[in-house]
Amino acid sequence: MDGSAAAGRWTRALRGLAEGRPLDVAPAVVAVLATAAERLATVAVPGEAGGSTARLVAALLLAVVVGGSLAWRRTAPLGSYAVGTGALVVESLAIAPSGVSPYVNLVALVSLGWYGTARRALWGPLVALVGIGGWFARPELPAVVPITVVLVWFASWGFAYQAARGREAGAQERQRRQREAVQDERTRIARELHDVVGHALSLMLVQVGAARTVLDERPATARDMLLATERTGRDAMVELDRVLGLLRDSDAVGDPGPADLDRLVAGLADAGLHVRLERGDGVADRQSPTTDLALYRVVQESLTNALRHGGARHARVRLQLDGDDLLVEVVDDGSGPAPGWEPGRGLLGVAERVAVLGGDVEHGAGPTGGFRVAVRLPSRAPR
Repeated sequence: MDGSAAAGRWTRALRGLAEGRPLDVAPAVVAVLATAAERLATVAVPGEAGGSTARLVAALLLAVVVGGSLAWRRTAPLGSYAVGTGALVVESLAIAPSGVSPYVNLVALVSLGWYGTARRALWGPLVALVGIGGWFARPELPAVVPITVVLVWFASWGFAYQAARGREAGAQERQRRQREAVQDERTRIARELHDVVGHALSLMLVQVGAARTVLDERPATARDMLLATERTGRDAMVELDRVLGLLRDSDAVGDPGPADLDRLVAGLADAGLHVRLERGDGVADRQSPTTDLALYRVVQESLTNALRHGGARHARVRLQLDGDDLLVEVVDDGSGPAPGWEPGRGLLGVAERVAVLGGDVEHGAGPTGGFRVAVRLPSRAPR
């Protein structure tokens, strides 16, 4: 590793400390003290039979390595466990088996299963076999490794490994749901803005175009058309402000519904589309907030398409109840769909709105020409 790479690693480590992600110093200190105390009590000190200063110092240094390796059990779990296991084996073969080091090493093994990536954590059992074999390799210890030790070590690792993988799967599922929620919100915003802005711009273009054609011959008529365009623009600004308010505050109220269809129809009449609105028995001005908005947007998009794309001059909107469902039908006398036509963004938005509420939508050529949109909505859709 070159100097710049090493400096980068130290910089990241220091940044982690500054951001509140310190090493596991406390567990490491406790492990070092416990292991060192055990070594002082069991390893012969200088002056006793078989004791030497070098042997005691080596035992204490290995105790520091075994316990100190826990400091990296979160940030580098595989390296932490491998270093601790290596020190454990050297300690057992060169000095004497410790009664504390194996349990410190077990903590590192569990940490590897919990904090390590799925691929790196799989090295745990292999490194554990090395550590267990090294610890039991002394001649004075049983020649056969007790199966219970292997089972305990592997079971501890396996429990941590499975728990960590479950945690990761849960985190991935939450991220997936968050991404879906963000995408759904983007779709909702795009659909609302398309319906509001698209409808207003379509009406304004038609009105301005009509005013231009009669400006010289009938200036009074052109003036009335321009006034209607101004009203459409103002209504669009109010509607856009309402939509933006709803996007900022999901608890805000004020979605348009069946009671606002008269105003919608009046605005279309200024643009040259005469709409007959028919309400069947039992159709209330308010159903449920979600159904109201869907109903209004379905009618708005259907009539906008009739004016903009079909060149229609007359249309009929029929609302009626069928059991617990609300039926919405919009039929116009425009040119109808061209051969091989595909639904555009507006009709796709209608289908999305209806599908969310569990309803059905049909669209295509009308029975006597023009275009027809038929929607079935639950009249009491959940909020």
